[in-house]
Parts: sequence; structure tokens; C-alpha cells
Amino acid sequence: MALEGCLELKPGPLCGFKGICVGGAVCVCDEGWSQSTEFALYLDEDPRAGNNSLSGLVCDTNNTILLILYGIGAFMSAVAFVFVASQIKKKSSLKRLAPHLTSYFLFFVYTIIRVTDIEKKIGQDSSSTFVWALMMFLSNVASLIFYNKYIAYQVASTRKFDFGHKSKIRVDLLVQVQNIVVLFDFVMLALVVASGYIESFKIDRTLWKTYMFIYSVRNMYCMFADIYYPSILIEDIKKLVEIAGSTLNGVTKDSRQNRMVTSLRNNLRPLKYISSITFSYNTTSVWFNLNALYWDMWLNAYKYYVPMMMILHAVMSIAMGILMSKSRFRSSKNSSNKSSNEDVAGSYSAKGGMSITFNSTIAQSTAS
Repeated sequence: MALEGCLELKPGPLCGFKGICVGGAVCVCDEGWSQSTEFALYLDEDPRAGNNSLSGLVCDTNNTILLILYGIGAFMSAVAFVFVASQIKKKSSLKRLAPHLTSYFLFFVYTIIRVTDIEKKIGQDSSSTFVWALMMFLSNVASLIFYNKYIAYQVASTRKFDFGHKSKIRVDLLVQVQNIVVLFDFVMLALVVASGYIESFKIDRTLWKTYMFIYSVRNMYCMFADIYYPSILIEDIKKLVEIAGSTLNGVTKDSRQNRMVTSLRNNLRPLKYISSITFSYNTTSVWFNLNALYWDMWLNAYKYYVPMMMILHAVMSIAMGILMSKSRFRSSKNSSNKSSNEDVAGSYSAKGGMSITFNSTIAQSTAS
């Protein structure tokens, strides 16, 4: 749309809820509120590029709120970085967790950029746009790969029992889908980076709405994966525990088989929490991005969504890490022969970069 007079973004009034239209052409904002072109992609041209002014834009920007959100984001990214780094016990752990560490470092860098200069807007400033896009790419790809490795590890763990039960999960198909999703992640990276170098809102609108559509479809798949794979694993574990309960009668309490069954039981609660928490996170992401595709008022508020979801991302990473650490502690506590325990370090994320570790007494070869 062309910026002519006071702007109205339905269902809000002219100039938004924090401003009034004066003379049919100028929006006067309430104290503490201002106008911004960040994610004002419904405009055909950037008002800064020509003779148009910002006077008719809606008053929906509160820089104090944005600074607080980005400040919290900087703190949480630092905490998440330290938390993930504390899980590194050996070189193989460092290799697996390096993408997550890098994404949280970039998360911190981006938030500091915005705190020091709130005008370094996504899609307009090339440097901040590149940092944010690369952070999202690394976080999404690393999370997906580690999630699939986690699922594959659990499937392999259940197959250590030779009780005739076979999992329905096709690990080979899981990897094939993973490669397709990573390709989409790369496309999204290119779309966002390009928007930071192109000074045309009309083109940027196409780039960002394509990004939001792809991201929504991607996270719909993640929503399916969050429910389907854990539910199948839970079914597998319950079946194995049931079979093992009748098979292991008379086996001593400190036997390796009993320790394996105990380890499987300890995985049930984390799997349920992982399924519900990550499903909620991805559902929220889909909801925000789909609304922004067709609702200009929602798109204009995307500036608040960016730091809020980054904060939530870090909080869930830490929370789920603590959850799995407790599971590891229970597994270790229930093992009567500590010398036979083999630590298997892994990582799992909610498609948004959440890193957690788990420990199992199951043979180390299944974690490769």
C-alpha cells in the first residue's frame, strides 16, 4: 500500500492504539510511543528512500520495551551459552555442541547490537540482519540434526533387547527428511540475508513472506515430529518393559538387563515432557508466522516477536537441560555397578536451538 495520510491497520484505528490522526495526514503518538519502519513491509516503498515521511505510520513502537526485551535476551543467551558449554566433557561433545554454542554466541552478539543501537533493524541493516539470519540457520539445523540423532539413539537403544519387538520408526527415512528440511533452512537464510541489502519494501515483502511461509511449513513438520516420534518411542519402551518384566523373572537385581530396563523407564518422563514442550513452542512459532502472512497489523508487531521467541528459546533450552540432567542422575543412582556405566553424551533441541544432555547405561555403540 502507498503511504498517503494517516495509516490504518485493521482492526486498529487510524495511527494505531497509541496515537491520534491530526489533519488526516499526521499521526501524533502518545508519550513513550513512536513510529518505525521495522517490518512495515505492507508499504510499497521505504518512506526513508524518497520524499515521503514517517508522519503517517501507526504508533506501535515502544523502544523502552524493545530495549528491555533485548536486554533480557542478552542475559539469557549468555546463560544458555555457559550452560551448554558446561556440558562439554570431551572433544566429541565439543564437536556436537559447537553449532549450538555458535548460535548462542550470535544470539548474544545480535542482542548487544540492538541494545547499543535499537535502529539496527532486521531487514534494513545488513550487519544485524546477517547475524540474526546466521544465528537462526545454525540453531535450526543443529537442533534438527541433534533431535534426529536423539530419536535414532533411542530406537537403537530399544533394539538392544532381543525380544522380537521392532520399532515402527524408520531412521533412514528420518535422515532423508532431515536433508530436505536443511535445504529449506538454507533457502530461508538466503531470503533473510538478501532483505538486509535490498532497499525496496516491495521486494522485501516478497522475501519475508516467503520466509514466513517456509518457516511455518517447516515447523508444522516439527510439530508432527514432536508428537509422532516420542509417542512411538514411548510405546516401544512400554512394550519392552512389559516383555522384560516377564522375561527377567529370577534375574538378580544388579544385572545388566535390569539396569537397561531401569534406564528405559527413566526415559519415559523426559520423552513426554519433550513432546509437549517442543510441540507448544513450534505451535506458537507457526501461529505467529502464519498470522504475519496475511495480517498487516500482526506483521508490524513482528519486531516484538523476534526477541520474545529468542528469550523463550533460551529458557526452554536450560529448562530441558535440567530435566534431562535429573533423568541422568536417576539412571546413575539406580545403577548398582558404577564401573559398568557408559556415559553417552547427546544433544536435543525444539527446532529453535535448545541443547540438553542425557546419560544412559546402554551400550555406547548405539550413540554413534
